[in-house]
Amino acid sequence: MFNIELMLVVALVVGFIIYKEISKVTSNIDIHEQNPDMSKYSKFCDFIDDEITSVKNSLMLENIKLKNEDLKDEFLDKISTLSKELVFLQNMSSSNKNAKDWEKRLFDFLNKFESLNDKYLQNSQNLNDEIRERLANKFRNL
Repeated sequence: MFNIELMLVVALVVGFIIYKEISKVTSNIDIHEQNPDMSKYSKFCDFIDDEITSVKNSLMLENIKLKNEDLKDEFLDKISTLSKELVFLQNMSSSNKNAKDWEKRLFDFLNKFESLNDKYLQNSQNLNDEIRERLANKFRNL
């Protein structure tokens, strides 16, 4: 009889300890979900801006070529506007705590950047692939 009572007490103590640990873990998950870290998206915007600047500098150094050299000023103007748009996106979305919204906006922006490259630059497909690969690696490391 004594062994059954002792086993019952031990089982209750173990059950209580497990209950407390599960409660602690779930409360930590709830806190993390309520306050997600969105700084990685802001940092990713900086990486995108670096890529935009790199394309602009490569064009100035003639490392990449335009499809039509007469449109150089137009392309530079549009890429500068794109950079300003990225800064606007970064600042306006800094308080946004929704990861899906951030990712949608960044995906739309990157599509616009690729379209601009496709429209004006020679070998744009290779350039876009390289940029996409570099940005994917940087995003994974955030």
